[in-house]
Amino acid sequence: MNHKILFVDDCSTTLLLEQMRFAGRSDYNLELARDGQEAIQKAVREQPNLILMDATPQNVESCREMRKIEQLKRVPILLVSSAGEPSPIENGIPDSVGNDQTAPLMWKQLFEVVDTYLAGRGTAR
Repeated sequence: MNHKILFVDDCSTTLLLEQMRFAGRSDYNLELARDGQEAIQKAVREQPNLILMDATPQNVESCREMRKIEQLKRVPILLVSSAGEPSPIENGIPDSVGNDQTAPLMWKQLFEVVDTYLAGRGTAR
């Protein structure tokens, strides 16, 4: 099965690297967005199976907005940050945005976590 993943990051270098990283996986179709607002538009249009978002305050707010949209309420959203960056929880942002994995998620763990969620073993809210 080909799963659609929406990857959101404001860094074009990170987007390019993730596009290259996912290119070797024929079971993934990667869509990219540069910010939370673009992510909302693409998520509504593309209906991804999973959303990976850089854990920024702006993206956390976009997660909250996505949870208010009926067709996005059950899509798992994983907030991801680089190793060593504080998680949204540590920054005082409550885990009420519907993210199913708190940051930081090590990039080497990315495929394992993605595979878990897409196989239905992750928790969708």
